[in-house]
Amino acid sequence: MGSLIGELKRREAAAQAEAGRLRSRIGELAEELARAEAQVSRLVIAREEVTRVLEEPAVSGPPAGQGGELAGEPRPASPIGAVTVPPWQEGTGASVLPRSCQDPHPPARFTLAGQPSCATAGIAGVSIHC
Repeated sequence: MGSLIGELKRREAAAQAEAGRLRSRIGELAEELARAEAQVSRLVIAREEVTRVLEEPAVSGPPAGQGGELAGEPRPASPIGAVTVPPWQEGTGASVLPRSCQDPHPPARFTLAGQPSCATAGIAGVSIHC
């Protein structure tokens, strides 16, 4: 009978060790889940905000200066300068792009480090906002 009790104690200890390992893994997974859910939340907020901004009506004129008069020359309305670049299609030229995006190699000051220009993105079939 002694060996049976010893075997049960050994199995009990192994099961307790496994339960402890699993509890530890659950804690690690809970932390990973919390980080992933926070990332999802940030991305949802960013998408909703960008959608809201792009759907807002364009401003009809420049802001008023001090004293209520118009400040500067009137400009055409623009949705915060966001322009969707269409994906490249056979026969599509740079003329379908906004004027600011037609140069495939704009000066470096007009591009973000490592990011393609609008024209390059359109040719590559990538939709970006410029």
